[in-house]
Amino acid sequence: MSDTQRPALLRSLLLYIEIALLRRGPEDAPASVGHLVSMVSAYAGISLVVAGFLPDASGDPFGLLAVSIAVSLLWYWVVLRLARKPSRYLQTASAVFGVQFVLAPLGGLLQWFLAGQVLTPEAMSPGAALAVVAMAVWTVAIMARIVRSATEWPTTSCVALVLAHSALEALLVLALLPDKAAP
Repeated sequence: MSDTQRPALLRSLLLYIEIALLRRGPEDAPASVGHLVSMVSAYAGISLVVAGFLPDASGDPFGLLAVSIAVSLLWYWVVLRLARKPSRYLQTASAVFGVQFVLAPLGGLLQWFLAGQVLTPEAMSPGAALAVVAMAVWTVAIMARIVRSATEWPTTSCVALVLAHSALEALLVLALLPDKAAP
């Protein structure tokens, strides 16, 4: 079946899987508001489904999701303005949310698996610790690749931007939802 014969959702899913595997980049994503909205919606939907399966009910999935989406949309808009590449915003933001859509089930499965363990460094099994580190490194590598492709900045700068984005998001969650943030 040719790429044009596949349904749009399947084409998008395959594209973001390839981006997550570092085979393609954000430049391959459609540059349309409709596509960005569909990727944000898909990410929100899968995130809420995954959150529904997690045993930890201490967080507020809607609040956490709203902060995550708002911070990401604004963060990448500012980054691309600073890089003087605002025309790449739709593709970059679509790639960010498309990859998060692809990774959400895997991250949820990892969280579900770890929920049965005491999450202290001493009690976590070596395999579980390795899985957490591998998922974190892989996610940073993918997001840094997206930012690198969009901005054409050095990889180390892009890694720093991805880490700064994560730190900002965590700080905003703590500031805006202190009683809802996971312990």
